[in-house]
Amino acid sequence: MSNTYRLFVFVTIMATFSFLIVWWVGKRLIADTTWPEPTQRGVWIALATFFASMLIAPFLYRLTGRPNDSVLIRFTQWYSYIGMGFIAMLAFSALFRDLFLVVGTWAEKLLQSGPLDESKRDFLRNSTSVGAWALAWTGTSVGFYQALRKPQVKTVKIPFEALHKDLQGLTIAQISDVHVGPTIHLDTIEGLVRQLEEIQADILVFTGDAVDGTVDQLAQHFEPFKRLKPKHGKYYINGNHEYYWHAPSWMQFFKKELGFTVLENTHAIAPIGDAKLMVAGVNDLQASSFDPENATNPSRCLQGAPQTDFRVLLAHQPKTCRMTEGTEFHLQLSGHTHAGQFFPATIFIHLFEKYVSGLYQHGQMKIYVNAGTFYWGPPNRFMNPGEITLIQLTKS
Repeated sequence: MSNTYRLFVFVTIMATFSFLIVWWVGKRLIADTTWPEPTQRGVWIALATFFASMLIAPFLYRLTGRPNDSVLIRFTQWYSYIGMGFIAMLAFSALFRDLFLVVGTWAEKLLQSGPLDESKRDFLRNSTSVGAWALAWTGTSVGFYQALRKPQVKTVKIPFEALHKDLQGLTIAQISDVHVGPTIHLDTIEGLVRQLEEIQADILVFTGDAVDGTVDQLAQHFEPFKRLKPKHGKYYINGNHEYYWHAPSWMQFFKKELGFTVLENTHAIAPIGDAKLMVAGVNDLQASSFDPENATNPSRCLQGAPQTDFRVLLAHQPKTCRMTEGTEFHLQLSGHTHAGQFFPATIFIHLFEKYVSGLYQHGQMKIYVNAGTFYWGPPNRFMNPGEITLIQLTKS
């Protein structure tokens, strides 16, 4: 299946899904009111404008070659993705409004024996609709502010019983889901690198979804990463988004231009004192759809490996842990989920992912899931800030 065909299918599905959401939001939050007709028409037009920009912006991004060629293109990208987040918040607000109205109707029926007062019902529909719009706007505005803030540095001490004495206190900085592309550029990466320089971790790991664009488009925005030279190395694995933008070229770029050790179902050994640390990394779970020979394979990471004192597995998607039985990894580091990215998606993400964010125990192995350093699509991290994880190995 060619990338062009994949893109066509993806865009068609997303456009259809987005249209249905916009239509449903309009029916529930505009048509289901007694607002004057000019007011309803104006709100419909605003909603349609957001929807149109959501369709146009991705094509502009691909056609123009670079994310910041002109002020107009940059404005279109920001307008589109902010609108995408706003419509998502509207959909959640409309859902909660409908639940509230259902409960209110039941309560009214229980409390009175006569017919329902239509004037009260109209007032309730109108006021809750206004409330839903206000709630969506508030969530979008606050989420936008939180998305543009520096990611928080989250220090996590992870205990292990048989930890080698020379690995005690070893620090690993993890970043994930940076998504350089339409709205994340050089200035944001410069700030991230300054934070990593201040942390001064022994090891840096980048667990995928670095990009939303091609090497030709985005190479300049990664320049600050060249400055990072952790004591025991910096390691990179691909995520699913790299495959949408030609993963092999990005792996070569991270290796040759940025100095990362790129792990593709392989491992690297870091001598630390008298201890040997293995850092292994697998290709993303979607790799097999693009190249069956490079399918995710944790066992393949161990081929030719010497005896080691501690084994870390880098796997973009947390559910990769299902494939690790028999590999004897001590710790898996993942990302991918964004922890839902913004509330209330932070609740619904648990329906699709077993391990969402934070530290978990999977059999004999521990898993840490980074909540995402930045964001994908909507610049919105409402009640769910971006994260740089500083992991410290300790002896229990």
